[in-house]
Amino acid sequence: MVFAVEPILNCDHVANVQFTYINSILSSNTDDIQVSILHSIFGQKCEDCDELEENWICIECGTVACSRYVNSHMLQHSVLVNNASSSKTNPENEKNSSKSRHNTVAFSLSDLSVWCFECDSYVTSDALESLRSVFQSAKFPELVKDQTPIEPPIESRESVQLDSRVIQFAHDLRDGKYKNILVLTGAGVST
Repeated sequence: MVFAVEPILNCDHVANVQFTYINSILSSNTDDIQVSILHSIFGQKCEDCDELEENWICIECGTVACSRYVNSHMLQHSVLVNNASSSKTNPENEKNSSKSRHNTVAFSLSDLSVWCFECDSYVTSDALESLRSVFQSAKFPELVKDQTPIEPPIESRESVQLDSRVIQFAHDLRDGKYKNILVLTGAGVST
């Protein structure tokens, strides 16, 4: 049995996110200042429990809080904000509910994944890829500065000497020796 996590591609909540906090950083600063501000986000503690390792940022308001695998403060943030937003009785908000402010989408500062709390799933879209690229540049400024590729070119990968155990594993895998393979990825595994 194989378990895989696949992000959903058609999350309506992502389409409705205003990116208010992120846009405020990107629109009012030079590139160097943008990267510096975003880079500093990666060192921020959870606003509720001081967790440093497994944090998420609300891409609507900029709240930094820990994951459900720590103390669930980002989940609590999403629930609190959304309950407060939906309890407002302003008829204009109800009429335009698809445009009302909901903090349902968060960005992992650990593995750069995106989670929608209403869909209860990892999500991806073209809009999120550009956001991920901005955060990747901030998290790994040395890659941007040096223009160092994340993966080595194909020519240099061919010349890499592999450990004999890796080669044996690859042969065993190809020959069907392993029947059940479990691959773990995602924010809960990143630390």
